[in-house]
Amino acid sequence: MSHWNHRVVKQILNGEDWYSVREVFYNDDGSIYAYTEEPVDISGESIEALKQYAQWVLNCIDKDILVDGEVKFVDPESRPTLGARDMGESPALPSESTLEEGSGQEADTTPAPCP
Repeated sequence: MSHWNHRVVKQILNGEDWYSVREVFYNDDGSIYAYTEEPVDISGESIEALKQYAQWVLNCIDKDILVDGEVKFVDPESRPTLGARDMGESPALPSESTLEEGSGQEADTTPAPCP
């Protein structure tokens, strides 16, 4: 099963280094198949949700930095190809609204630990 987490992505903007936190999506083997075009927005339905999301972001700040333009994207093995950063698209995440009512399934939006 694929997973995702937060990672720092470095870009060069106007000749300067610029760092942002993105959601990164992985294949089962740990290779990256996409990351969000835009940085994450730290927001939540409650103060506790906001704290949890901020903690997930902080947990990944000290991990290896991904450099925009140098990440090798690998298509997911067993699913349709999602738009990857190098194609200028952001992947779509499943939402609770896309699950069938009464199916007993719940969307898991908890990120996996950083690799």
